[in-house]
Amino acid sequence: MADTTGRIPLWIIGTVTGIAVIGLLGNRNFSYI
Repeated sequence: MADTTGRIPLWIIGTVTGIAVIGLLGNRNFSYI
């Protein structure tokens, strides 16, 4: 765990970005309904 300190793994960035995008798209779709 000491190796990853100060470095953010790409899979974490991808996961967070994916969840954020899906959340935004979901909220926009629901708001239109």
